[in-house]
Amino acid sequence: VPWARAQNDAHDRLVVLTQQLDRSAGVVQNRAAIGKAHTALVAEMSTLRGRFPVAADAQQFRLEAQRGIEQLTRTSGMNLRMFDWIMDGRLPDAGLAYGRVKLNLTGTMASAARLQGEIEGGLPNVMIRESQLNLRTPATATADMPVDLTMTADVFYRAGVP
Repeated sequence: VPWARAQNDAHDRLVVLTQQLDRSAGVVQNRAAIGKAHTALVAEMSTLRGRFPVAADAQQFRLEAQRGIEQLTRTSGMNLRMFDWIMDGRLPDAGLAYGRVKLNLTGTMASAARLQGEIEGGLPNVMIRESQLNLRTPATATADMPVDLTMTADVFYRAGVP
């Protein structure tokens, strides 16, 4: 019985080794196609990274981003009560860094919708993580009713020399 188990174990190891060799042979045989796909992927990633601004100085970038978001809030008709950078982070695999910001705003339902649309459509490097809309009079929801909006967003950038 131990001899039969040893034979089965050896067989299983040989099956795994054969599968590994088959995969390796497939990689060697498809080397050109894999290289071409890798080159296309690198080019696509470069294009995608292009939508994120390069920031040599993170503090200066944060200040510029804050000014831009504050400008959007004003043009949308919202009043900014609080703007707070709550954390910084990095996504090393993507080559990106980000700052997380919390916004507290007041305005009308229509201006809150306009602001969220302008941020999502006009700032491709900003991702809204959370949006909480508090209706002051929830019984009647109209476009001009007053609301409080609390938003958490990540502002992404590429760290480096522009």
